[in-house]
Amino acid sequence: MNKFTQEINKVYFLTATFNRQTLTRKSISDLQSQTNFNRLDSEIWVIEAGDYDKTYESLKDIKNKNLRLIKVPNDTFWTSAMSIGIENISENAASDDIIICFNNDIEVPDQ
Repeated sequence: MNKFTQEINKVYFLTATFNRQTLTRKSISDLQSQTNFNRLDSEIWVIEAGDYDKTYESLKDIKNKNLRLIKVPNDTFWTSAMSIGIENISENAASDDIIICFNNDIEVPDQ
């Protein structure tokens, strides 16, 4: 049985951002509005790699117990930020958990 046909334990959605407050908030909102998202045991992780538009502060205002924010230095690029996120998630993730990496400019249409 492959990973996608067996029972999924937990799903982690991971993105990194730098000065993309509006896009990041929209992508989080899109994920949360999905019918299946609400039935999943899931978390959204955002690695904030520096901002001048108050992205981090704006994301802290989102009321969601499943949203995790990590602030990293301003000179952390996307690949390094995503690696930091994967490392942090992996510390507590089970072997059958799934990590979905996404860019914060995706749009997830309603189903």
